[in-house]
Amino acid sequence: MDKKEKILNAAIEVLFQKSFYDATMGDIAKISGVKKSTIYYYYSSKLDLVFELLKESITTLFAKLKDMLINTEDPKDKIETIVNYYIKMYKENYKLFILPPKIIFNNNN
Repeated sequence: MDKKEKILNAAIEVLFQKSFYDATMGDIAKISGVKKSTIYYYYSSKLDLVFELLKESITTLFAKLKDMLINTEDPKDKIETIVNYYIKMYKENYKLFILPPKIIFNNNN
C-alpha cells in the first residue's frame, strides 16, 4: 500500500470516528503512520483530502456501474442492478457516507 492509500484509508477512519470539524491532519498522520508534513505534500488541506476521497469513490462507482450495465438491456434489470450495487457499496463503504453535505456542496467554510 502506498502512502496516498494509507493517508486516504486513515482519513476515512478518522472522519468516521470524529467529525470533519474535529478531525485533524495530526490524527490522520497518527493512524496512517505517515508524517503530517507528507500528508500536506499530497493534500493542501483537510478539505482537499475529503474531495479526493469523494472523487475516488465516485469514479469507482461510475466505472463499476458502467461495466455492470453495459450488458444489460432490460430497463428493470438495469434499475435492479443499480439499486443492488448501491446497497452493496453502502454496506462495504458505509464510513464514506458520514461526510456532512455542507462540506461536500458548500466550499465557503
